[in-house]
Amino acid sequence: PGELPDPFDRPPQGWSDRDLRLAAYLRQSGLLVGELAKPPSSAQIEETLFRLAVLLRVIQKVEGRYQGLEDGRLRLRTAGETVSYDISDRLATFRRSGDRVTSGPLRLLAGDRLTLYLHDRELVAVAQESGVDGFSFDRAPGESSWTRFRSDSELAELVNARYPGLGFQGLSILSRGVSGRVGRIRIEGDGENWVGVEGLAIRWTLDLPDTLFTAERLSSAGREPGWLFSGRGWGHGVGMCQVGAYGMGLRGHSYRDILEYYYTGIEIAKIGLAEGGPAAASLR
Repeated sequence: PGELPDPFDRPPQGWSDRDLRLAAYLRQSGLLVGELAKPPSSAQIEETLFRLAVLLRVIQKVEGRYQGLEDGRLRLRTAGETVSYDISDRLATFRRSGDRVTSGPLRLLAGDRLTLYLHDRELVAVAQESGVDGFSFDRAPGESSWTRFRSDSELAELVNARYPGLGFQGLSILSRGVSGRVGRIRIEGDGENWVGVEGLAIRWTLDLPDTLFTAERLSSAGREPGWLFSGRGWGHGVGMCQVGAYGMGLRGHSYRDILEYYYTGIEIAKIGLAEGGPAAASLR
């Protein structure tokens, strides 16, 4: 009941009020796929039936992290426990990237995100969450998410090691890059002194693993005040992720695949370093 949102303002001719309300329910529940004005394709019908089966719990959905294969059973870490399921020859496998789902074989590494679908406790399908280009290799290592607390005295020591005599009274983030990493900060020194710090120097000055972070001022009774830095990443933030490249290699991707993923728009070619000398690969 209630007002029907677009595209129901202009429904197909011949639709009754009941048709409209059913279509509105299906669309809002996520069951309806495809355009309203066109007959659904066989693939869209199958997808709608599958979504309906999940909604009605005819098919159970289990989400978690892949742990491994052992004696023909898939192990999944979910809700704080490890569960395992037999793998049959009829198992359907899919890769999901956003709303796009494609069928095909999977190459799994421990920690990959999986969605399992079960019917009467039998594993019937597995969907692997992948990146925007169909890969799921770019999982973060255990050190990816981090926090660091630096007291005011610790920060003063760090800052003065790089900027002798500046002192430390506070800091502020002035800008971030397109990736969200901090591009420039302002460090307040003693008196009216201050300094602007940019790029990798931020990481070195504050002794942090990466420049993708937030900074929060903390002050509590019985403890020296300071700053809590919460971030992700472990490196310079420009170029190739070693964990991601390693995962791509395990999944059979070539060096060209890896380079072209991390360095978009490049052309890989061979050039001669000197007349009669060895050739080398170049990126441009």
